[in-house]
Amino acid sequence: MKIAVDLPDWTPYQIEESFLTKEPHNWFGPEAIVIEKRFDDFTKGYEGPRDDRGGIPRTAIPKNIAEPLLIEDAYWAAYKTFVNDPDGTFAKQIVPFFQE
Repeated sequence: MKIAVDLPDWTPYQIEESFLTKEPHNWFGPEAIVIEKRFDDFTKGYEGPRDDRGGIPRTAIPKNIAEPLLIEDAYWAAYKTFVNDPDGTFAKQIVPFFQE
């Protein structure tokens, strides 16, 4: 028995690809460790001015170190909103590299 089915001229689950973004780093893997190590190494050797909290001004941090950390801060800020964290203990562990 043969059954003929008219299929539509579209592919299911078509999406607008401009809405998709690729994470530049795996924040759970070794890339995150390398990025944080670069920042740690930079801070150990930094001898320039500090802000009123003792932090290094963001403008004093090289772009290749600061940009991934800014992306990481944004990633974890968004990620913690999706975690089932009724008592807030997970959110308290998320400390951004840069304070605004």
